[in-house]
Amino acid sequence: MPATNPFTGDPDRDFTDSDWKQAVADVDPGGGDNFSSDGGGESTLAGVKVPFNKLQAFHRYWLGYQQCVADGVGGVVLKRTLPKTHPLWPELTADYVHTVAYKPDANVSQESALLGLKRKVTPALSTTVPYFAGYKSARATIGFKDLPYELLDDSGVSGVNQWQRDGDTKYGTPSYSFPAEWLRFTEIDPAPRIEILSLDGFTLCYADGKGNSSPTTNPAGPNTQGQPNSTPAPVGQLLVKADLALTTSKLPQGFLFKSGEVLPRNILAALGKVNRYTLFNKVPGTLLFCGVELSRRRFSLRASSVINESKYLWKARYLFSFFDPPTGFNNDETTSTTQLRGHNNLFWIGARNDAGALSSGDKNSMKWFFATASGNPNDPGLIPTFDLAQLWKPVTDDAGTTVNPCYDVGPTSI
Repeated sequence: MPATNPFTGDPDRDFTDSDWKQAVADVDPGGGDNFSSDGGGESTLAGVKVPFNKLQAFHRYWLGYQQCVADGVGGVVLKRTLPKTHPLWPELTADYVHTVAYKPDANVSQESALLGLKRKVTPALSTTVPYFAGYKSARATIGFKDLPYELLDDSGVSGVNQWQRDGDTKYGTPSYSFPAEWLRFTEIDPAPRIEILSLDGFTLCYADGKGNSSPTTNPAGPNTQGQPNSTPAPVGQLLVKADLALTTSKLPQGFLFKSGEVLPRNILAALGKVNRYTLFNKVPGTLLFCGVELSRRRFSLRASSVINESKYLWKARYLFSFFDPPTGFNNDETTSTTQLRGHNNLFWIGARNDAGALSSGDKNSMKWFFATASGNPNDPGLIPTFDLAQLWKPVTDDAGTTVNPCYDVGPTSI
């Protein structure tokens, strides 16, 4: 089910489908549609007679909202009510709402402490303006645009789509599952990167240039020892890597921060580690979590009556490095059988002769192999592993129960 609507059951404040009245004229008052050849698009709708008392609910109705709520088993789960899509262009989503009030209203209930056209405000802060003008209705403009991420409701990241792990005796972890939040509100930005691995102290032999008559020389030999000529040279290999950034938007503060903490617990736990399990179709060990860029904004439409609706919404840009170099062979196999891949593999130069040249025919030469301090493949590699999917798992309190999943104490910057 979606996030809780705080105005449900209050007909004086809740905005519903039946309250929507689109402005109609000989020419569309909304301003029309705009589309570009790169696939982008924008559109607007104009509305009239929006009840003034329902303005907050009206904005939330179009733009959506999100909350972290207790899941009933000691954890937290993210609930989202999605923004509305355009009735004609379903790929365009409500991105902004502009309203202008009209028709001053002097017919205000006694609870509003009417003073002329002024409505009294119960101050939440000493800086709150004590009065504001009362109106009956408002005109509205709703702007729609193409968003760079998928919009899925809660069912789209749970059930068959959720992240499910069986108990892992190797790491002593029980079975667990949680919604796959990276499937929605998440932008994916890959970027290729090339590095060069250079090893000194080696010799390269000339493999071409032979059969020539004097005075033309023969680089490939044979020399006086009957071997190809050689020269000291570093051995290099191009390392093709990929930087991957996944940016998830509109995360409530309670999704990232445990009650009373000022650093994101799951992010710190994953920092500098490689994926323990296959994630984004990348095999274990090939994704290194390098860091995160965090930014937050105050949730201006927050309903103070909903205790688990955070005051802040965060954008998290998760940074990964993907590396899956060519691995070598075990047991004289004809195809690579090294199953431990990725960032914990080391380069193997291969066997060399007395002159320092590589031996011909070595299938494992210039390949990569998993390495540990002891040589035991069951021991951990240099870089620890972690279930990196937990970067998108809401934090929980130490005791396994959630006292206040959206406690609004957090850092002003990370």
